[in-house]
Amino acid sequence: MGIRDSVRAGLARAGRARAAQTWEGDTGKHLRTLVDGHLGWVTGLVYAGALRMCFSTSIDSHLIVWDTRAKCEWFQKLKMEAQGHCVEYDERRALVYVGSHTVVRVYAVQREHADEPSRRRDRPILKWAQTIKGVHDDYVRAIVCTESGRLFSAGYDASLCFYDVADSTGARPAQFSFKTQRNCHAGAISSAAFDWENNLVITGSFDRSVKVWSPEGKLLQTFGPFADTLTGLCYAPASCELWMSANSAAPIIYDPRTGTNVTAFKQPPSVRTVVHLSLIHI
Repeated sequence: MGIRDSVRAGLARAGRARAAQTWEGDTGKHLRTLVDGHLGWVTGLVYAGALRMCFSTSIDSHLIVWDTRAKCEWFQKLKMEAQGHCVEYDERRALVYVGSHTVVRVYAVQREHADEPSRRRDRPILKWAQTIKGVHDDYVRAIVCTESGRLFSAGYDASLCFYDVADSTGARPAQFSFKTQRNCHAGAISSAAFDWENNLVITGSFDRSVKVWSPEGKLLQTFGPFADTLTGLCYAPASCELWMSANSAAPIIYDPRTGTNVTAFKQPPSVRTVVHLSLIHI
């Protein structure tokens, strides 16, 4: 039984308030808020279910590790060389990816510290491993890693990047090669997600459209135009819905099979402008 079948699904929002919030995916019920971590807009948030922790990044150039087992307090802050614009967790390889300007930074999880019953701030969970350079010509705004370890990224240069990853062996770190597909949207790609059920890549853009792609880069479907720029999206397999944000005060929820707006049936709470959405398991 996979993790998607054995746990409840929730959704996380990050934005201008320098905090992150989570909702239950089935009902839209607000669950919790992560605060007192970042000093600037939170641009990315991802949950590592096996570790029971969250990773967030921000324009304040910090990557933060949150312990979600009790009070959801942060216990590691890593200062990066540049602003972070997205974050993703690779459970298969125990790696965290952060998108910055033209590069993807890779951090390794120190399992001997992560698995300790009592986590301590003087025993770091993450350690910088390497930087993948030249993946995009502008900011890397979204990174998607599937359960099988397939890796994709999207950027403000309107391109999609498809990676081949050779796993680490012994002292040798993982090796990354990639190919870039240009002009995927008429504007910058501002968000991306993965449909686990149907093995599809989904992108949202400044051109106010959402596009659905095969893992090989073939365009399959287009939604839109929406009222404003797409700033965040994710696919929720528990409800077979696509959650989106378009500079809106609450998530916009669609049934991707019919293109129907079902937001009114979920009624997520109004908050400040939503910048980022991601699926979590709790």
